[in-house]
Amino acid sequence: MEKTRTGKSHTGESHAGQQPSGVGRRPVRDLIREWSRSGDEGRWLREFCARRGWGRFLAHCCALGGLVMALAVLFNAIVGAQLAYSSSRLVMWICVAVGVLWALRWLGPWPNQREIVGLVIVGDITIGAACLQHSDRITGIAGISFFAVLGIVVALFSTPSVQAVHLTVTGVVLVVLLILLGREQGIAVLVGVGMPKALGEMMVCAGLPVVQFAYWVMRTNADDSLCDPLTGVANRRGLVDHLARLDAESVVHPVSGEACGVMLVDVDDFKHVNDTFGHGAGDAALTRVADVLTEVFGPEALIARVGGDEFVVIGRVGDHRFRACARAAARAISAFPDPSITVSTGIATAAEPLSANLFDELVEQADQAMYRAKGRGRPRRDGVASENIA
Repeated sequence: MEKTRTGKSHTGESHAGQQPSGVGRRPVRDLIREWSRSGDEGRWLREFCARRGWGRFLAHCCALGGLVMALAVLFNAIVGAQLAYSSSRLVMWICVAVGVLWALRWLGPWPNQREIVGLVIVGDITIGAACLQHSDRITGIAGISFFAVLGIVVALFSTPSVQAVHLTVTGVVLVVLLILLGREQGIAVLVGVGMPKALGEMMVCAGLPVVQFAYWVMRTNADDSLCDPLTGVANRRGLVDHLARLDAESVVHPVSGEACGVMLVDVDDFKHVNDTFGHGAGDAALTRVADVLTEVFGPEALIARVGGDEFVVIGRVGDHRFRACARAAARAISAFPDPSITVSTGIATAAEPLSANLFDELVEQADQAMYRAKGRGRPRRDGVASENIA
C-alpha cells in the first residue's frame, strides 16, 4: 500500500512517505497515545524481512515456536501433576493441536491480521483452560508462562489493543488460580509460594507491552529517516525503500493487468524565487507543491522529493487517469499567489506492474521528455511541459 503525506496508508500503517513524527522530541505520554492507536505491526515486519530475504527464515522460526509449545504442553501433561478432571486430557490435546496447526500455517503464506487474532483468542482459551484444569495449582500458575510466549507473537504481529486484551485474560486466569490455591491449600501456601511465583510470571507477561512499545518507537524512528523533513513526503531513501517493497510484494503476491505511471516535477526558475522572495518563501512553495501533489494523486500514489526543487510521483493507475491528475496538479500549482510558480513535468506510463527496473526506464523516458520540452521553450499555461508514454 502506498503512502500519503500524513504518513498513513488507508490501513493505518506508517510507511516511507510519512510525515516525520519527531519521536525523539515528543513527550512519552503522546507517544504512548499514538502507539495505542497504531496498526498492524505484522505487515511492516513482513515487508522488512521480505526486502532482505529473511521472510522464510522468520516464518520457519514461528513454525518451530508453535511446535515447541505443543511439545511443551504434551511433556508437562506426561511428567507433571495429575490433571484435575476427565476433561483435562481433551484440553491438553486441543493445546497440542493448536500448536501443530500454528506450525503448519507458517509453512504457507504469512498469516493475516485476522488469523493472528484468531490464534490469540484460541490460545488464550486453551492455555487458560489448561492452567485451571491442573490439580496442582502451583503447576497451573507456572503454566502462565505460555501466555508470555503468545504475548511475543502479539507484540511482533498484532496491535496494542490485542495485547491489552491478551494481558487482561492472563491476569484474570492468574487471579482465579490464586483464589483456588488459597481455598484449597490455605493462606500460608498462597502467600509463601503462590503469590511470589505469580508475581514473577505476571512481571514477564506485563513486560511484553513495554517491549512492544520500544519496538514501535524504534520502528517509527527508522521510518522517519525515509521522509523529507521539509515537505513531509518521501525522500530519495524512502523512494528506494518503496521500490524494494514493491519488488518484494510482487514475489509474494504477483499482480497482473496493473498499469503504472511516473511523473517528474521540476519547479521552474526556483533559484529566482529564492533570490527574489527569500528562502523562507522558497521552502513554503516546495511544501505547497508537495501538498498539491499529495491531494491530487491521492493515497494510491507515492510522492517523493528527490532534489532541491524536484519531485517524483509514482502512481499505480492507468494512463488516462495519471495524465489527468498531472494536468490538475500543474494547474493548481500555477494558481499559487505570491510567489507565483510553475512546474515542468515529464510523464511516462506502462501497462504493467511497477518494479524497480521498470521505474528506472520510466524515469529516464520522463526525464528526456521534460527536458526536450524545456529546450523548445514552449509556453506552459497548465505547467505541463511534456508527456511521454512507455
